[in-house]
Amino acid sequence: MDTHHKLTERERSAIRLFAEGLTPEQVADQMAITTEQVEQITMTILHKLFAGSVLTTIQSPEVPTEELVSV
Repeated sequence: MDTHHKLTERERSAIRLFAEGLTPEQVADQMAITTEQVEQITMTILHKLFAGSVLTTIQSPEVPTEELVSV
């Protein structure tokens, strides 16, 4: 995994809390942050985990462009 894709301790904490079944509101309470911050952390996690795979798929010569676009 590239260094810029590594999760921070805060992001890992949020994932652990979600894995325990907590709601975003409960995660916010546990981490002493706002629900908006939880949403931002969640988006950052998704970006870090999946951005590389999406770019690889898009740039792959084996995947026809029409399969990447849904209408």
